[in-house]
Amino acid sequence: MTKSLKIYFGDDIRRLALDDSDLSIQAIKQKIQKLYPSLGNDNNNNNVDWVMKWKDEDGDLVTLTEDYELVQALQQTTELKNDTLRIWITVKKPEVDPGQVVGSLLENLFMLGTGIATTATKNYHQH
Repeated sequence: MTKSLKIYFGDDIRRLALDDSDLSIQAIKQKIQKLYPSLGNDNNNNNVDWVMKWKDEDGDLVTLTEDYELVQALQQTTELKNDTLRIWITVKKPEVDPGQVVGSLLENLFMLGTGIATTATKNYHQH
């Protein structure tokens, strides 16, 4: 049996047809990465962390990470007499370690302070 998917990523919408052999999270992610190569790596060759989400009967976007969640999404789609499962792609924002931010700020302040002190010393000795 073929299942139809609509993939929403930013302003772009794509449609995929999947056979039963393709109905796994891993297989769908691979097909989506072929459609959107930027989801594999960003311009700096860093891995891009992203997730798939679908809308449940309450209109909530529910994350799809496991095959059993995909089965639930497909079952609900069938129950609602809808032949198309809609999947939204969400790119996760990298988590920022507050310690790294504070450390970086302190380092920048130190460098700024050192630069000011050096300039002031030079100016003092020139007069």
